[in-house]
Amino acid sequence: MKRYRAMEQAGRGAWFGAFLDRTLVADLGIYHSENLGRFQSVETHPDYRRRGYAGSLVYQASRHALGQMGLGTLVLVADAGSPAESLYRSVGFLPTERQVGLERW
Repeated sequence: MKRYRAMEQAGRGAWFGAFLDRTLVADLGIYHSENLGRFQSVETHPDYRRRGYAGSLVYQASRHALGQMGLGTLVLVADAGSPAESLYRSVGFLPTERQVGLERW
């Protein structure tokens, strides 16, 4: 979080939260380089999942990033078929690339 705070203070992004009364139920960051923004750590508290909070937050943060932050492209990374991918699709994001990794044990 220190790194994200430093980037925010340098004008390179912002952190967003969804609150129910005074309880933080979902949060995420959007950090950018020039015109490209990338979502970071999209999370929902386990007690509040599957209620639409993260989807609403992704949608509203995206509007802010495209409007107020002036970004042209937003990137989300999710495993194919995961709940995260379903959430992002529900607010209008579509897959455009496939990320592949290799790990040696």
